[in-house]
Amino acid sequence: MKKAFAIFSLLIVVMIVGVFFYQENDFKQNIDSPSLDGEALFAHKSKYVGDVSNVSRLLDQLAFGTYRRSLSLQTVKEPYGMTVHYDMENTEIGLKKVEKLLYDNAVILFVLIENLDRITFDVNVDAKHISYSFEREGVQKQLDEHLSVYAKDMDSFRSFLYALKDMTGIEKAVSEAIKKHGKSYRKGEYIAEGHIILSTAQKANAVKVYTIASVGVFEFQDGIFTIVSGSGAIPTVMTFSIDEHGQYKLIAYEEPLDGDAYAESVKRLFPKKYYSKVLYAEKYYDELAKQQERQAREYLKKIGRDAKVSTSYVEKQPLNISGEAMNHFLTMLGSDSFLSECPDWLGTREVIEQGIRYVYETSQSKTNDGRDVVVLRKRKEDGTMIEMRKYVIEENKFKRIEE
Repeated sequence: MKKAFAIFSLLIVVMIVGVFFYQENDFKQNIDSPSLDGEALFAHKSKYVGDVSNVSRLLDQLAFGTYRRSLSLQTVKEPYGMTVHYDMENTEIGLKKVEKLLYDNAVILFVLIENLDRITFDVNVDAKHISYSFEREGVQKQLDEHLSVYAKDMDSFRSFLYALKDMTGIEKAVSEAIKKHGKSYRKGEYIAEGHIILSTAQKANAVKVYTIASVGVFEFQDGIFTIVSGSGAIPTVMTFSIDEHGQYKLIAYEEPLDGDAYAESVKRLFPKKYYSKVLYAEKYYDELAKQQERQAREYLKKIGRDAKVSTSYVEKQPLNISGEAMNHFLTMLGSDSFLSECPDWLGTREVIEQGIRYVYETSQSKTNDGRDVVVLRKRKEDGTMIEMRKYVIEENKFKRIEE
């Protein structure tokens, strides 16, 4: 989607009773940061805005659903539309956050309701009445694809929701924190992450974010950009400080303890209302893996590489040698920097070293007298050979021979 996707000021008609001012960084307590359930939203996809029950249930699942007080539909003649009234008088939600989330609501509604032409959100907040109006035609101009494309199927809709996220504020801070934490896992070419924000709570200039998070480290193996290490779905609490420019700085990154202490540590980290989600966090892993896959595909596009992406283990062709010989081979691989990068299977893996891509390859053949030979190679992308070693297997041991 275009960068302009998040720019909506030209689409909004603002009518204000009284005069109000707000700072650019209007951070307040009890920010409403919903975690959108793609499947639940997609279930309300419809051709017609006239289904009031369906529209009502859809609105309940969007941002500010609990603050909705009324809904009216305009279905007698075109343009077909809806007017939704929200009462946020007793909340402390910053106006910037209100505007962004109402825009997101509008785009989702246009995507899921085919004949919806116009939306008006009437909002009571801070003793003021503000009206935000959105037109299908105006929103469509901000998008790369036709609105209907994003509702073509469930995968398309998930990708749309992911792109819709506000990656300029807390979402970006959470993403970067997870990726930084991911550096503690096995090294690879690219670190991806997946996360679901359950809620945020702010006090003064600090914000605590309750999430379910996952890390995925990718590299090329046998030509496939595959995950090589990472985590499952882990309930994670992150605390950030916010400076005068609205920038986030990570203060604490907290995960539950392993083993028997897991459940109790989860309960210490999270409010009780989230126990049903965080104690069974693995049910969210498929969604987190899809986020990682999308990021990996974007990375490939960025480097101009066309390859299959896999977020699960890819079967490898093992060396055709005895178990004892294989154990000796694995021990040998850790003996120096060249060997440690070579695959422990018959195939290739790619490694970026000081900005240069190298391909490490392990292959197997036989000598004229029938002995097994294993060849380890390092070359550049253009095929230039950097290093090669040959080993013959004798008495289940690897013995280096001259090339």
